Amino acid sequence: MVRVIRSGPQGPTVAAVFDFDALICRFRGVRSYRKVGRGSRRDRRLAASLLEGVSGERSAVDIEQMERRVRRTWCGHAESELDDIGRRLFRQMMGGHLYMEVWPLVRAHENAGHTVVLVSTLTRFHVQEAADQLGISHIVCTQLQSDDGTLTGRLAGPVLHRDEKVTAVKQFAAAHEVGTTLGPAVFIFNHQSNADFVILAHLFRHLSDAAILAKREINSLPVIGSIFRTAGATFIDRDTMIGRMAGFRRMIEALREGRSAVIAPEGTTTYTARPAPFHHGAFRMAMAARVPIVPVVLRNVGEVAWLNSSVIRSGTVDVAVLNP
Repeated sequence: MVRVIRSGPQGPTVAAVFDFDALICRFRGVRSYRKVGRGSRRDRRLAASLLEGVSGERSAVDIEQMERRVRRTWCGHAESELDDIGRRLFRQMMGGHLYMEVWPLVRAHENAGHTVVLVSTLTRFHVQEAADQLGISHIVCTQLQSDDGTLTGRLAGPVLHRDEKVTAVKQFAAAHEVGTTLGPAVFIFNHQSNADFVILAHLFRHLSDAAILAKREINSLPVIGSIFRTAGATFIDRDTMIGRMAGFRRMIEALREGRSAVIAPEGTTTYTARPAPFHHGAFRMAMAARVPIVPVVLRNVGEVAWLNSSVIRSGTVDVAVLNP
């Protein structure tokens, strides 16, 4: 990846956006806050509330509850007080939980002259020290109101979770006249088992309006079919030309509306890890809508759930999102 960055476009009009929420390993931080809180119960309470945001879950409900507790705990405290605790938390705990691959990637983008941005659902008190240590000067995060340096307990804007985070990055890009890769694209992936859908749902969790193309038979499956219907998938009848063309047109319309498409060009699963021959539909869609194709390679999926398996075992899946 560093080699690709070095040989790719250079200059500040290229944006490199790092999501802090995906860069840090989950850890049981709340149990360890006493190591950071200095002396008073108040300091320990503030440190615990700050660590809770990093170590907690990230569903919409959990984020809302976490933000409510944090704002209630921080109300009336000086921003400088939270800044100091945030610095100590990062240096003593959080810094060691950043994925090591982040550091050379940030350096490569800086050397290429790119505009590097750190984005997070959390607040600046959670991420400022991480940005400083990584050498990132731009932060896009959830903002809190303050009055003369004292927190009021109110938000100064939306909580940057999922769609709001994407919107905030787009606004940053527009304000700074930099390019991002947030435009629509056709994402193609190698299809091995039902576990693919769980992996892709997590990978594309910020693309809430992505258009998904699926064969008609999936609609009748008890669990997977329900998931696809909830996601608004387009089911196609592959046995007839009319059915294939109808699905084809709906996907092109979605791409032209600015939505990305997720397609398995093989059209079915395979009994081995070797990809089956690709159908041409995904490529024709991309050409018709004039959008790029982004290959997504799923490796080791068969180790957690092989073809037709209804059980997903624990394991590690390697996911590579390749260049458009």
